[in-house]
Amino acid sequence: MGSHPKIEVKASFLEKVCHTLSVIFILVTSISAMHTYASVPAKVPIHFDSDHLPDGWGSSLYIFILPVAAVFIFIMFYFLGRKPHIHRYPVKVTAENAPVLYRLSRLMAAVMGVEITLLLAVITLEFGVETAGHPFSIVPVIISLILVAVSPILFIIAMWRRR
Repeated sequence: MGSHPKIEVKASFLEKVCHTLSVIFILVTSISAMHTYASVPAKVPIHFDSDHLPDGWGSSLYIFILPVAAVFIFIMFYFLGRKPHIHRYPVKVTAENAPVLYRLSRLMAAVMGVEITLLLAVITLEFGVETAGHPFSIVPVIISLILVAVSPILFIIAMWRRR
């Protein structure tokens, strides 16, 4: 850790857009949770089986776990992105390629943050839909999970190309 050249790389426009989107998704998650909390019973489903039927129950306060997790995830990826010289890279970092790799790594952290906060917002919104008596749709959750899984691979490929 810390063996890479410490070169200052400023946040790109795309990073700033990702951070803004993350904050928006955190707000959506929080507002959705507060709206849902007002209309749910004391015990709520917290886990669903493959047939979308509840198989786990908990306090209505569980609905606030996802907004808290979204804030934590955003903060973690935000500060992680600010220290690209401590990240692990799939290629050797040199003084020549460090600026490009660091920009990619910072952007990857920002993109991961926005994708995970989006995922948590989708889950919270779907939970609200479920508690309102409508069927839970797993499709948006699966799409969000695919984004979270695929984007790091794309960034790693981009880093390999710039070695």
